[in-house]
Amino acid sequence: MQKIWRQLLTGLLVLSLCLGMIGGTVLAADETETTVKRGIDVSHHQGEINWAKVKAAGIDFAIIRCGYGDDLKSQDDRYWAANIQGCEENDIPYGVYIYSYATSDKEVKSEVQHTLRLLKEAGATPTYPIYYDLEDPIVQACGREAIIRMANLYCSSIEAAGYKAGIYSNTYWWDNYLNDSSLDKYEKWVAHWADACGYEGYYRLWQYTSEGTVDGINGRVDMNYGYDWLDMSKATVLIEDTLVYSYDGNAKTPKVVSVTMPDGVTVLTEGVDYVVVYEKNVYPGTGTVKVLGRGKYAGVIKINLTIQAPTVAAQQSVTAHLSAKDAIKVQWSSQTVPGATVRYKVERQKKGGKWKVLKANTKDFSCEATGLEADTQYAFRVTPFVTLDGQNYYGASKTSAYVSTLAQGKLKSVKKASKKKITLTWKNVAGENGYEIARSTKKGKGYKVVKTAKVNVKSTKIKTTRGKTFYYKVRAYKVVNGKKVYGQWSTPVKYKLM
Repeated sequence: MQKIWRQLLTGLLVLSLCLGMIGGTVLAADETETTVKRGIDVSHHQGEINWAKVKAAGIDFAIIRCGYGDDLKSQDDRYWAANIQGCEENDIPYGVYIYSYATSDKEVKSEVQHTLRLLKEAGATPTYPIYYDLEDPIVQACGREAIIRMANLYCSSIEAAGYKAGIYSNTYWWDNYLNDSSLDKYEKWVAHWADACGYEGYYRLWQYTSEGTVDGINGRVDMNYGYDWLDMSKATVLIEDTLVYSYDGNAKTPKVVSVTMPDGVTVLTEGVDYVVVYEKNVYPGTGTVKVLGRGKYAGVIKINLTIQAPTVAAQQSVTAHLSAKDAIKVQWSSQTVPGATVRYKVERQKKGGKWKVLKANTKDFSCEATGLEADTQYAFRVTPFVTLDGQNYYGASKTSAYVSTLAQGKLKSVKKASKKKITLTWKNVAGENGYEIARSTKKGKGYKVVKTAKVNVKSTKIKTTRGKTFYYKVRAYKVVNGKKVYGQWSTPVKYKLM
């Protein structure tokens, strides 16, 4: 008889019992005391066993392999009879298991006959169940439905012969191939080699290592814990709060008011008979309330809760204005979502073209598009969104009006106006507020603005020096928020007044 403790494994309370204090966070001893039996399971791999020494070492039970596969003498375990005799002579309670290779109902029936023949030949009187060992890849290849059908066939046939039936497998199989309520009536023996059993369902035996050592056995041996638990997985759980929530960034922890056993009379005590843990209870989607047995109760009850996706409002405003000769600044209104950071996707579109991403994920409320084509209209679209647990939730987009970049200046002609003046004519730029004319004696540098023309003016006269060569160029400008934004200079035009 040993004291055992519930463990917190990898941050979640895992329903399992193990001898002593095995790592993790240990809960109060006086609340978790119960009975656990120490056991082993053996086959011909252990060779000849001194069962008297095994008994003296404190082993409370044994599960003995009778054989494997079809009902063939060659597939009997050669130490089966000796192991049965050793247990009975030393008053060690025992059960039996057969390793299955069955891939059809016919082969299952042969394994049933194999088991019953060996029980009869040995005169075995097991007090523990007859376990069906399901783990072989050839069986796994049959698929979940076939495995469940064959497991039911074996176990029901064994019980029809007057024995208690059970199933042995690892946690992966229990969670993926044997997870069917039709198998709940049979004893469960779970293999999980760890400090705590990761299987959340109700079980009676836990094989916790294959590296055990026991006096009387040469080499390693599988070690097991056996429990006298009451199954609480069919209990009725009353939840006080709603199970449907709006996302707000906070963990949802609906209160468990009561847990009542199927008899309708036994009401369990939280912290003594069960604990409550929550999973996936922060982000949108389906979360879980888990009621996990403690003390003398085992099993798990799962109740789903729903967290609805957050509402991301439609983008309210998006504005854009020219900020440089080849740049447009975009600004947009901000918004908030409780428990989340709102980000924005910003796209640009050249009129008549496709949308292109300018900013895929920004928390800012403005950005600038640079390197734009001259004399081209651009619109900008902003989409708000939040990202929660890797999932994006979007609000409706908003698009700005088109904004045009300024065209490059085009000086059409330079002509003589009088003895001291010349006339410069240029192409009008739509949307301009005015023009600047610059000149230099050198084509590539030294230009100075010599005249500023008003909006919609297409020509102007300026004084010059006769007989001297000058280079002339023009550019448009636009006033945005009180600041002049200049277009690109025209190609210089050479002229000498004679």
